Amino acid sequence: MSLKSFLYLMIATISVMGITYYDFTPSVSADSFANTFKSFSVTCTKCHEMRNPKKYEKATWIFNVKRMSKRAKITSSQKKAIIGLWEVDGISKKVAKWNNRHPR
Repeated sequence: MSLKSFLYLMIATISVMGITYYDFTPSVSADSFANTFKSFSVTCTKCHEMRNPKKYEKATWIFNVKRMSKRAKITSSQKKAIIGLWEVDGISKKVAKWNNRHPR
């Protein structure tokens, strides 16, 4: 079973069980984008290159951020803001630009 199939199966199982993992619709305002992107770049790149949120389905992005947030030891508000990066127009270019400047 591929990882993607496994994640979809887990999400479906969680939904059937009545446990909501997607209990908010986060958004990042223009004012908080700089702080959110800084948190994203500092915490997430300790272990791996910065990931492009748009490479994932929204539910998968949320699942991944929640799973990684435990390892990264970020606050609930930071987690919600990083999840909200999925909604930001131009985030793919911003991540690519950051990765080009900070090769691993």
